[in-house]
Amino acid sequence: MKIIISITKLIVAVALLAVCSGEAKASYIITDLGTLGGSFIHTSGINNSGQVVGWSASGTFLYSGGVMSDLSNLFPTGTGWSIDAAYDIPFSINDSGQIAGIGTINGEQHAFILTPESAPVPEPSTFVFLCIGLGMLGYLRKKMNKV
Repeated sequence: MKIIISITKLIVAVALLAVCSGEAKASYIITDLGTLGGSFIHTSGINNSGQVVGWSASGTFLYSGGVMSDLSNLFPTGTGWSIDAAYDIPFSINDSGQIAGIGTINGEQHAFILTPESAPVPEPSTFVFLCIGLGMLGYLRKKMNKV
């Protein structure tokens, strides 16, 4: 019995060694983000949703959902804020969609965080599962009280 266990351990160890010793080759897909126009584009940040921020010869941008948008159009009007690709840069975007960078307010450069105003709305199925779960808990509690 001990010999069978030792042989099994040896086989598993050799198999693991064979699997671990091979180099894993990563596979990538290239996505052309396009440009806002001009001769160059520079990306500076990406989040887990695949949203990208950066700048090009003609302006700063947010790439989201396959669409490149001029970032200056996302700044609220009437606040005095502006963003110009020649002087201002979006540096990063987090998983909540907040963009951090350098912008201009009233003629002076300042750091900014641009936060999306709309929060994600839970899908209706989320509420259905919540109700089912609460119903099941109520049923189990009632059943346990009878015992």
